Amino acid sequence: MNKNKVTVIIAILLILPGCLENLNGSPADKISEDSFNGIGLSPVEIEDFMLINQHNENVSLSDYEGKVIVVAFTYTTCPDVCPIIEHNLKLVQDLLGDNYGKDVVFISITLDPARDTSEKLKEHWHDGFGFEWDHLTHPDGTVVESVWDKFNIVVDNDHVTTDHNPTSLNSVTMLYPDNSTENLVSEFSENQNGWNLTETTMSTNNISLNYSIHEQYGHSVTGINGFDSPSDWSWWWELLFWNHTNSSWDSSDVGVESINVTNTTHLAWAASNANKSLLPPPTIECAGHGWIMGSGSGAHCMCDQGYKWDGDNHLTCISKDSDTSDETTENEFNESEAYLVGHSSLTLILDQNQKKRIAWTGMDWDEAEFVADIMVLIG
Repeated sequence: MNKNKVTVIIAILLILPGCLENLNGSPADKISEDSFNGIGLSPVEIEDFMLINQHNENVSLSDYEGKVIVVAFTYTTCPDVCPIIEHNLKLVQDLLGDNYGKDVVFISITLDPARDTSEKLKEHWHDGFGFEWDHLTHPDGTVVESVWDKFNIVVDNDHVTTDHNPTSLNSVTMLYPDNSTENLVSEFSENQNGWNLTETTMSTNNISLNYSIHEQYGHSVTGINGFDSPSDWSWWWELLFWNHTNSSWDSSDVGVESINVTNTTHLAWAASNANKSLLPPPTIECAGHGWIMGSGSGAHCMCDQGYKWDGDNHLTCISKDSDTSDETTENEFNESEAYLVGHSSLTLILDQNQKKRIAWTGMDWDEAEFVADIMVLIG
């Protein structure tokens, strides 16, 4: 054999193992899971899919092959988490500079295909907020559901489809002659007075209410839930209101019809012979540290800055410094289990081979740390 040919064959044999190694993996695959600020995942390839963007164009995951892909899950009627996630991505886009588009792309996949048409996505995210990356949906909702399955997420439909208008709660509390108490809540309704609030709340909760009407003083309560005030006036039903400044129940110096109900009004009816120190404070929405969004099973507090949900109780806000038992954190994520999105949030980063590599949960993540994770994948 020609000596030169032997040399070439030997050189090929020396080079080939390295080539085969590169064929069996990529540099991104060799990055350890603990190299990231977010939650590092074992590389799992996402099967290709095709959805429709806000311009009614077909978009496939494979269109972005060779780029790092940031995948967010949002929807247009989401009042709280989604706008923050989308805004965070815009900040990330700005920090990436020239890397955005060249090495990195974003896609946002809707959690509400029934309402999020291409036109709606364009009107809301593109025209309304100026977020120009692909926001994806499909006229056939089952197609979008199949994409959720590829990412191993489950959508909290009760939360997604609920009414997300801000809600305020009023309350009516009773202190009975035997010193037992009862607290009733109702959603705030405009143009109510104290009597409307009392009557509506008790009727809704099947509490019997007896009253008389005076020509000058209007309605007077004479009986609640079978406790009727005696004709000898040895005790009577007294009207009180919650004083937010002093955090106390104060006797009302006006009749119930003269009380204009606002979204912070809380009333109490107390038997005059009962121990008023036993009268509990009203049910104040979010413990006074936020406001309620949504209704029914989707109702939840939007907590003020510095406050968080009290564990699984999403209708109470407590200090972030508080330590609660059985508290669940936003950062809990197990890649082997389906992740519930809708009320929670999940943003994933795929590497250049369209493999899941990093998960960011919640909405308060640091944009600079997020960008640092992307740059690790870019290499």
